Amino acid sequence: MDNQGKQTELVKREIVNSIIDRGLKNGDRIPTQAELRAQLGVGNAVIGRAVQSLTEDGILESRGRNGVVVCCSSLEGYAGRTVGLICHRDTQYTMMAAILQNLGIALSRRACQPHIFVKKDAELKDSFRLDEFSGASHAVKKHQIDGILSTVLLDEESLEFCRKNGVPVCYVGVFNANAPGAAFRLDLRKILMNAAANGYRRPMLIHMGHPKTGEVRRNFLSCADLFDFGKAPAADYCRFIRENASSSWDLEENRQLVRRLIREIRQMDDSVRPDVLIIPDDIIALWTAFDWSEEAGCPEIIHIEFAELGYSWQLRSRGDYYLGRIEELADEAVRLLIDLICGRKKEDSVWLDRVPKKREND
Repeated sequence: MDNQGKQTELVKREIVNSIIDRGLKNGDRIPTQAELRAQLGVGNAVIGRAVQSLTEDGILESRGRNGVVVCCSSLEGYAGRTVGLICHRDTQYTMMAAILQNLGIALSRRACQPHIFVKKDAELKDSFRLDEFSGASHAVKKHQIDGILSTVLLDEESLEFCRKNGVPVCYVGVFNANAPGAAFRLDLRKILMNAAANGYRRPMLIHMGHPKTGEVRRNFLSCADLFDFGKAPAADYCRFIRENASSSWDLEENRQLVRRLIREIRQMDDSVRPDVLIIPDDIIALWTAFDWSEEAGCPEIIHIEFAELGYSWQLRSRGDYYLGRIEELADEAVRLLIDLICGRKKEDSVWLDRVPKKREND
């Protein structure tokens, strides 16, 4: 593409961005030639070619003295911005695929093109360097992307590198105070209080663990007085699949750890065995249900479920559940990132509450 063609595409992208950023509807005027000329430093001829191209596509309409107006505000398929997506190449879990799919859809609705930066091996770490994701540092330095959506926490050095290069970062599904993001909020205390109100006497929490081990244990123990654990310490009813950080994040290894825990619970005396399992991880809850049939006296399971992942549905007959929508998470993350790119919003995070649901056979 020659220089004229590149300039025309640049103006087209800026017009598309203006429609998205300003929330222009059908019949609304786009920025004038003078505004575009001052903003982009290009001549009227280039602006005219860009407007003509979008007019031929049915996006714009020229109304003479009344200027150029929007006649189709649906811009899916147009690339106004390029957004980097940072993630693991984790093919064993469907959650990441669902998040990336919904982020792609949410970006397309806002005329953004995703550019995925992948780390080959999945690791369980507190934070990651930007240069661990192939091509990400280069894209930031060369201003090839307008912003980053990250599904993992980045270290402070990487965040500072992005800030210096004018590329905002927004987390998706994870939270840390060093950058804004959109994530689901799990109010464990409220879940425990609801369990007590529903008559459960000995709940056991089964949690993945790191990096939230300490926080989860504190929340569980703060509600221990609501229950009757007998002579057993309340801490015995708060179990983690992984207490500490580990470089391994293997599906089969985690599966075996869950099986080992379920065997241990099965062997507990009836007087101390939990009467409900609280499992804020859809895959662990499903494994538990598979390993422990109703005939074997499986306690009820209070679990987390995502609307887009249908494999948890069979758990709905075993206990209450909390429903989250990945589509909503993706929409909020993309909205927040675009606000940051446009400088319209300070760096606030967005928390999404999962909706409590009752078991479906009640």
